[in-house]
Order: sequence, then C-alpha cells, then structure tokens
Amino acid sequence: MSGGLRLLLAWWREGRLLAPRPRVEWQTRRSRDLRAHLERVARDSPFYRGQDPSDLSSWPAIGKAEWMEHFDRINTAGLDRALCEQVALRAETGRDFRPVVFSPRNGRAVTIGLSSGTSGSRGLFAASDAERALWAGTILRRVLPDLFTHGHRIALVLRSDSNLYRTLGAGHVRFRHHDLYQPWKRLVEGLSAQDPTLLAAPPSVLAMLSRGGIAPQMRRLRQILSVAEVLDPDVQLEVESAFGLPVRQIYQCTEGLLATPCPLGTLHLHEEHMVVETEWLDAERTRFRPVITDFRRLTQPVVRYRLDDVLVPGSCACGRHARAIARVEGRCDDLLRLRTPTGAEAILFPDFVRRLVLETLPGIRDWTFTQTAPDRFGLALPEPGRTSGDVDNFRFGWERLCASRGASAGILEIGRWSPPSAGTKLRRVVGMSAP
Repeated sequence: MSGGLRLLLAWWREGRLLAPRPRVEWQTRRSRDLRAHLERVARDSPFYRGQDPSDLSSWPAIGKAEWMEHFDRINTAGLDRALCEQVALRAETGRDFRPVVFSPRNGRAVTIGLSSGTSGSRGLFAASDAERALWAGTILRRVLPDLFTHGHRIALVLRSDSNLYRTLGAGHVRFRHHDLYQPWKRLVEGLSAQDPTLLAAPPSVLAMLSRGGIAPQMRRLRQILSVAEVLDPDVQLEVESAFGLPVRQIYQCTEGLLATPCPLGTLHLHEEHMVVETEWLDAERTRFRPVITDFRRLTQPVVRYRLDDVLVPGSCACGRHARAIARVEGRCDDLLRLRTPTGAEAILFPDFVRRLVLETLPGIRDWTFTQTAPDRFGLALPEPGRTSGDVDNFRFGWERLCASRGASAGILEIGRWSPPSAGTKLRRVVGMSAP
C-alpha cells in the first residue's frame, strides 16, 4: 500500500473513531482493541512475552529509564538500540533526518528519532511506515478535518525534522520543517516565504515571532498550534493578540501523540487510541501523572508507561467521551519540594509560581524560577536591577505562598535571565527531582 493511500485510510478511520456513539459502545470497542493489541505484544515482544492480555493491571509499569534500558527486548522489530542511536545521532549532527533502519525480522523500514532530553536523558522512538501514516492521519483528522476539500500549508518549527513529520505532506497538504538551529533571520524569512495556513511551534518561538512583527506577513494563516513546551496563559494571550487567532495546544512526546483540541478548543486525551491510568499527585485530585498504554503502537510498544508530566483535569461540552484536560502544567521534575518545620515535604505546583509572577511582576515576559536545593531558589529576570520594587512584591508573595503550605521560603536569589540556546525547550519552573 502506498504512503498516500495509508494516510487517506488512517484519516478516514480516525473520523469513524471520532463519530458520536453511545459511551458503552465506545468503551466496548476500546476494550476489544486493547485486548487484541496486548495479545500481539505478548507474542512479539520478548520483554512482555507471557504477560496476560486479559489483565492490563498485571503488566509492569515502567518509566523512561526502563523503556530505554530494555529497548532491544521491548521492540517487536528486532531493532538494536546501539545501531538506532547511531543513526539518530548522525541525523541530528548532519541535519538529515531521512535515513531509516530496517527490521531484521521483516525487512521493513523503521523511522528512528531522539527526544530533546529535557528530563536529563534522551528518549529513542521507533515507528514503522504504517505507524507513521496512522500518526499523520490522526493529527490531520483532528486538526484539519477539511483536509481533502481545502489546501493547507503546514509550517512546523522544531529542533529536528523526521520522516514522521514528512508523512504530513500529502494530497492538498504542503509541509515544511523550519529548523530551530538555523539563524533566526533565516527562519523568519523562510516562514514569510512559505506564508503557511497552519503554524506549529513551541510557545517560546511563537512569543518571539509575535514580538518580531512577522504576523502581518502571514496573510493566509488560519491556525496556530503550540507544541513541545508548556503553554503559559500570558504567552497565549500575547500570541493571540499579535496574530488575531486562537492558539491551540498539541500534547505530544516521545511516547506518542497524547492529546489534541476538540472543535471547542479543549484538549482531549486520545483515549480512542490508549488507556490512561491516573496517579494522583494531591489528596484533592486536582493534578495527576498519566500512565499510558497505547494500543496502536506495536513496533515499540508503550504499555503502562509512566510519564513525567503533570496534567490538570478539565471538562468540555463537546460530547466526546475522551477525558478533557484543562492544561498540561509541566513535568514532575518541575514540582517544587518545600521543607516544613517537622521535616515533612510540601509540594508546590508550577502553576502557583506562574500566577505569582503574573501578579507581582507585571510586564515581565521572560523569566525562570529554579529550585537548586531543598531551601534555595532562584528567580531569573532580564533586568533584575530595574525591577527591584516588583521583586520585593514577589519575595513577599513567595513567603506567603510557602507559609500557606506550612513551609519555609528558604533563600531566594535574584539573577539575570538569558534565553535558552537554539533547539532547547524553555522551562519556566524547574524543581528538584524526587529523592
């Protein structure tokens, strides 16, 4: 089957999955698809061989470290991690992302890529041609439901290209990757020349484009998607004001395409394709860590994979059964872990710091807040000397915030902010990893 036909079929099937149906029927189909997938994984993956396909809860829950450590035994294509990493690193350094590896088991091409490694270790992903088409069909159906009636020009601004993204270029869609490693002036010129209808980029890049006055040059732009980083509300408002368009978020990571917005703009988990277990991070159940099982991905199975992200549950009136997400707040590594007088640990979520910055540092668009020790924190600002009065307000607010958690504010140091290097994700709040 040709790549274009695969994409068309995936796009059509995704439309069927999103069609309104009774919840019982929707859940029955998911359970059937999950069982069939687990049977294939238990048969083809040496790591999971012998697991019970009828009982997902009996399968081991793993994180990125285990997923990478056992890469050779988890994947079902007989891929060697060392070779895959060599191919992926060569693509990164040479900026040529077309090479693939071939499965020793069936001889089929497999696309290989690396994550950006914001958690301190880089993840490796592998996808077959069929899985590439499924990914492309899924995202195009959810983002561009008029794919085959209107022409589209997609501009994707990211650290690296991939055969996965190139699959988007088919039919009425013209796709172009804009490399974040190229000089900024050249990147802006490339976007202006393309004049895209859909722009997908990290929030930090969207903010820079908004401030650079490029919006009037994108006369045909109809959609803006935020990808790869946490979308802060102030950045969203800034971009929407500059471009006159709403900014929608795509939630994707090395482990898969996890959530896209519905027609109302609410982010929904892709529970048509995966099971999402919740590990609640607080007693009030306001935030959770997702544990995902993707029952469409076979080359590199994702079964009970514990993500590092912090999700805030939401609600939506669109009628979809898949759970709504109010926002992706950050990583578990972004949680601030405070000391209490009794020696206990109090958790502070990144969103509290973001709100405090907005309230006490008006007009400050670039900043980071970092925890470097249990009782030591750093706030970085572009011009700390010129905002001393507001910094005092922030200090007072920070002390009150910590006191509300029964914890000490510790030592707060003020430093100078500098933008992240090209291709590096911006993290506003960076906490300490759990011991």
